[in-house]
This record gives sequence, structure tokens and C-alpha cells, in this order.
Amino acid sequence: MAYIINGNKKIMGTVNINGSKNSALAIIVASIIAKDVVILENIPKISDVYDLIEILEYLNCNVKYDGYTCIIDSTNIQYKNLKIPQIKKLRASYYFMGAFLALFNEIEIYKPGGCSFCNRPIDIHLNGFKKLNAEVIETEEFVKINALEKLKANKIKLPFPSVGATINLILASTKIKGTTVLLNAAIEPEIIDLIEFLNSIGANIEMDKNKTIIIRGVEKYHKSKYKIIPDRIECGTYMIYGAALADKLTINNIITNQVRSLISIFVEMGVSMDIRKDSITIYKSENLRPVKILTGPYPAFPTDLQQIICSLLLKAKGESEIVDTIYLKRNTHIEELKKFNANVYIVNNSMFINHSDLLSGSVVESKDLRGGASLMLAAMMSHGTSIVNNSHFIERGYQDIVKTLVSLGADIRKDNQYD
Repeated sequence: MAYIINGNKKIMGTVNINGSKNSALAIIVASIIAKDVVILENIPKISDVYDLIEILEYLNCNVKYDGYTCIIDSTNIQYKNLKIPQIKKLRASYYFMGAFLALFNEIEIYKPGGCSFCNRPIDIHLNGFKKLNAEVIETEEFVKINALEKLKANKIKLPFPSVGATINLILASTKIKGTTVLLNAAIEPEIIDLIEFLNSIGANIEMDKNKTIIIRGVEKYHKSKYKIIPDRIECGTYMIYGAALADKLTINNIITNQVRSLISIFVEMGVSMDIRKDSITIYKSENLRPVKILTGPYPAFPTDLQQIICSLLLKAKGESEIVDTIYLKRNTHIEELKKFNANVYIVNNSMFINHSDLLSGSVVESKDLRGGASLMLAAMMSHGTSIVNNSHFIERGYQDIVKTLVSLGADIRKDNQYD
């Protein structure tokens, strides 16, 4: 599937941000710990969600989803081997490791799929499980974990505040007798959202400001109704699109404090904004200044936005630099941007982006979710027609992105004949 984009069109209007992809995926998996009926609101209508629902149904869960509310009845969930193709479709499938250890004390599962922009090992997850008294057998294709002698509470210091490992260890620890402490844990808003959801079904979990999470095991869980937070990455994406193309773009249904790192970069660049508690309006901005961006764990600039802001930085008057400290090789979009005549290059782990006025339409290949969103923006900034192939990557994380952008004035259509 591809997007056909006629570029050099201004956008204007209002965008309402959907529920958080990263929260939703973790919480959908976490819902099975309840072994009851869980009602989740503000679930984004994206392909990753449908893939997870397919896995839940395979596990004998009853799931109803209308594009906003997801009702998950895991009362009759059954243990099954998760060496199934659906696991390889998305990264978030690895959360079944923690959830299955909590429910069944074992799991056999394919290694997760999702975007393949770099090698993303799960060593921190597996070493954490070992410290909870689990036995881990790992091959190139799958992981087998069991704790038939039962998991044991422990104090675990993560070598890096990995979001995925933090979530997996929280899930695995929810039913362990005693108190498990995670030190140097991730503190992203999506982690807080997961903790609040788990507490809503009966968990006893606390977080402090020192990146410490305390999980006191609870044996019995119950039903709940919970609303997912807005997607800060979707918000950031439309902020960047607005700064590049809009005369005036208002972004609603957000938590402004969660995008402070991007706001700070926009201030440094000279982007004109009106900032409210739950909305941001981006105005047409001229003479944007170059910046240096260093990604890092929250509250630093998020790795999920670095590829997208690359395209905006092509408008800055000078040379910008981006260093991604989370995923060192999250840079496959750079070679594709060159096809638009963008002046970009890589030295070691630094991406350099120079002012590029004369972008021209091209045929490019999306290789991952956020890289695809970067190429989509570059195509919208270019003169002429572009084809962005493998657009299914983009739809893994953005609900109705084509419909939204067209409503704002973009000229985009889907074409299923391209691969």
C-alpha cells in the first residue's frame, strides 16, 4: 500500500488527538491480569490494536471494539503457546511475557516484530525476569520462560530506563507475594497510565520521583472501566506538521506538559505558538533557526519524534543536528529524504540536516512507523507528486492520518497497487 501525495499544499484547521498508542497496547495486554471484564475508552483505531485483539481472541478472550471503546472479557482466558504469526507483527506483543508470567508462571513466545529500524534486544526484560526467579531459554526466534517454582519478589535496578522492560517487569510482579522494587525505571506518561490502570483493577503499585516503582503483590483482581491518556507522539507529529505547513493549526485533546520537550525546541527554532493547558495552536513561522537535538528517556526529547522533526528542520536556516541516544541506528529515513533533494547526511551517530528549499517529489520507501511519518511530511513539503510506499507502517500508529490531513487541506490518496 502507498500514499500518493501532491505536495506544496498549506494545511489549516483543527486536529483532535486520539488515545495513546503506547499506553493502549500495554494496557490491552495488561487487562488479561484481571480475568474479568475490562472496559477501555479512548483506544486508537490503528492496526496494532487490531493485531492485539486477534491475539486475545486466540487466547479465548471475548473482545468487542467499536473504534473507541474496547471491552475485554478475559474470564475464560486459556494458556496457549504464543509461537504464532501475529506475535511477529508488532513490538508490543512482548508484553505478553510479563502478563503470562503473572497469570500462568510460564510462556513460550516468538520474539516480537514491529518496526525494524535497528536491533532492539530484550536483554533487560529477560535479565529482569531471571531476577524474579524465572528460568529463561532464548533462541534466535523465540523465548521460553517459566517460573514453575513461583516468581519471587526482588529489588531490581535496570541498567537503562527501558520503557518495555519496565512495563514487562511491572506486569510480571503484579501477583508476586511480597514487594518488588524497580530502580532506574522508565517514568514515561505511558508507564504512569499503565500503573493507574493496574491500580484500577486492584493492583498496589506506587512510583516516586527517583525513577523507583514499588509493586506489592495482589492475588485477586477485578473488573474496571478506564480511559487511556491522549497520544503525546501523535500530538507532537501534528505540531511538527503544523510548523512546516500550516498558516494556523489547532491541536486539541492533549496534555501540554507531556510535550514540553518539543515546545522547548520550537521556542529555540522560533515557531509561533499559542500554548494552553489542553491545546496548542501553531501559526505560520518564517526564518526558522537550526537546533541540536539529543533524544533521551522522558522528559527528554522522545526518540519517536526525532525522525519526523528531521523533515521540519529542512526549513531551518542553517545546519541542525540530531543524536538519538535511545536507538543508535534509527536513521533509515535519511537516505530516503535524499531522494527529495534534501541536504542531509550521517556521521557516526549524528544526523545532520541542512536548509533545503527545493524539495521535489519522489518515490520513497517507509521502513518503520515514525520514519514513514517523516517521509510523508517531506512529500507534503515538496513540489510535485510523491509516492510513499509501505504506508502500512504509518497506519500502525496513526488513526485516520490521511483523512485528517485531507480535511486540513492536504492532497493525499491511498493506492493499494503499490507495495
